[in-house]
Amino acid sequence: MLIDWNHEYDEEPILHLALHLPVGRAYDIGLITAEDRQHAMAQARAATLQDMDEIIAAFKHDGRDEDLLRELQEVRGSVREFARVAKRLNRRIGSEFRVRKASWRWPGLSAAGELLAGSPTDLVQWLATAAYERGSLILEQSMQQAWGYAFDRYGRRDTRGRGRV
Repeated sequence: MLIDWNHEYDEEPILHLALHLPVGRAYDIGLITAEDRQHAMAQARAATLQDMDEIIAAFKHDGRDEDLLRELQEVRGSVREFARVAKRLNRRIGSEFRVRKASWRWPGLSAAGELLAGSPTDLVQWLATAAYERGSLILEQSMQQAWGYAFDRYGRRDTRGRGRV
């Protein structure tokens, strides 16, 4: 409720503290225009297609058969089919594929700040839920990162006494 989502950073933080809302919901609430929604959806689609192209390139680099690559290129327009074929060809590479969701960055205050500013109750309620979910994800990511740092701290050392390898 108290996280201020409207931060400006001098440099990109390790964990990005931003609240990205689905454009459909942002449009329904009246936070963005139809043009903004269409633009965000087009950007998400372009990013998804770029990810597909990168996976196809990874399969080419992997030395896949031309017929299999052609099949993957033919289903490039369908997210569901692309994911299915990519996983069938290589479970690891195919599992990396994710559909990019169209989102809009919340430029406002915390949920409590919006309540005090007189924003509509349904907006504040929905924003509080979204903020809680995003805050929980950020906490989980920071714990995962701390776990990694804890193990990196005791990483393999150089046997010649010059620190970590």
